Amino acid sequence: MEIRPLTKTDFDWILDHFDEFWPDEATRPRHHPIFINELSDSAFVLRDGDGDGDGDRVAAYLLGLIAQSSPTGYVHLVAVRRPYRRQGLARRLYEHFVAHARDRGCNRLKATAAPWNAESIAFHLAFGMHQEEVADYAGPGIDRVVFTRDI
Repeated sequence: MEIRPLTKTDFDWILDHFDEFWPDEATRPRHHPIFINELSDSAFVLRDGDGDGDGDRVAAYLLGLIAQSSPTGYVHLVAVRRPYRRQGLARRLYEHFVAHARDRGCNRLKATAAPWNAESIAFHLAFGMHQEEVADYAGPGIDRVVFTRDI
C-alpha cells in the first residue's frame, strides 16, 4: 500500500463506510469537508488495492493541517479500517505526515485525544509524544489530552 493524498472520492467513501472505521457516530462531525476542499494537501490515505482505483478501498487515513500561527503540524485524526488494524498503518501515516510537516517548515507535531480514549493515548505515547491533560481545551467541560513532539 502506498500513501497518497486523500481525494474527494476517498472522503466520500470514508463517510459512506464510517462504521468500518469508528465504533459510533460521535466522530463524524470531525470529518469536516474543509479537510478535502481547503486542506487536502495535508490529508493522506492508504488504499487496499493495487493503486489503479478499480476496487481500491480506503484502509486508513489521516486528516491533518499545517498551523499558520506556529511551525506546527497538527494531526486532527487518523483512522484504520477494522481488518487492517495492528499492522502499523496509523504509524506509517503519522511518519508520512511528520515528513510532510518538516518539508513545510514545521518543527513540532501536535495531536489531541479525549481523556477516556486509552487506545489513542497509548498510540501517541508509543509514537514518542508528550502528553498534558488540558481542562476545557475543546470548550467548557470538554477536556483533552494534548500531545506534542519536536520533529
